[in-house]
Amino acid sequence: MVTLLYGPNTYKRDRLFADIREKFLTRAGREAIERFDGDELAPERLPELLQGASLFASERLVVIRGASANKRLWEGLGELVEAIPDETHLVLIETAPDKRTRTFKQLGKYGDAVACEQPSERELESWLVDSAKQATKELAPSLAKRMILKVGADQQLLAHELEKLVVLPGEITREVVDNVVESSEEGNAFTLLDAVLAGQPAQVERELRALKTSEDPYRLVGLLTSQVFSLALVWAGQKMPPAQLASDTGMHPFVVKKLIQSARRLPRAKLEVVIETVAQLDDRLKTSAAEPWELLDLALAKIATI
Repeated sequence: MVTLLYGPNTYKRDRLFADIREKFLTRAGREAIERFDGDELAPERLPELLQGASLFASERLVVIRGASANKRLWEGLGELVEAIPDETHLVLIETAPDKRTRTFKQLGKYGDAVACEQPSERELESWLVDSAKQATKELAPSLAKRMILKVGADQQLLAHELEKLVVLPGEITREVVDNVVESSEEGNAFTLLDAVLAGQPAQVERELRALKTSEDPYRLVGLLTSQVFSLALVWAGQKMPPAQLASDTGMHPFVVKKLIQSARRLPRAKLEVVIETVAQLDDRLKTSAAEPWELLDLALAKIATI
């Protein structure tokens, strides 16, 4: 028996594996679970690992993470998957296995291959509202959307922040969300860039003042540079369907949707200035002795007042 859990959504992968593990524990116990990292596992060990029951356990759960990064191991799994006995449950956990390989096709043919893709913004909103309800809390859809704007589209991080909200006494209000939910670094960078592109220098100044108490300026510039690169990709492909653009660029659909809103109101000339200014900022941070926050202030003020 074999299960392949693959895709970028670590939250879904972890939850599915946790369910498999808990059900197995009730039947066979902890001693029958074996875990391996694919990059450290010798392919020669596969026949031994994938054999049936032993003298010590009537069932076995064998878990291998990242097997596809080990080419020989991955190929060996493709050769053996058909013969895995029912009493051995092999679980493979992967982020981005090559779907063109024979092993991937064999796993889909003889096992259960479950794609764990990133949810859309709407799906995340519904999931947050439903998850809060399961914890006997009411989370308004508008507040779920606000959480996503602060945290980003990482379901694992959102789950962590939601856990903090549902244990608090009283209602979940906008004030509670703003005070309790921590913004991710990526979320901070996006909010800052959005204010810059919207030409709101006062808002940019407020955002920077808040970020100076918690962020490293060098890391923030790195995140801004990444955001601007993504913005340029979205600007160039903004006429494409968002789902196709997300697939072609490897960006989360939520990120594409937000960047499209910025790209549509951004003239080409201003985009070129944004790219040039951020590139100069990155270079000056590396070569100048000037105070990094001062350089950041000047660069963003320049863009915001265009």
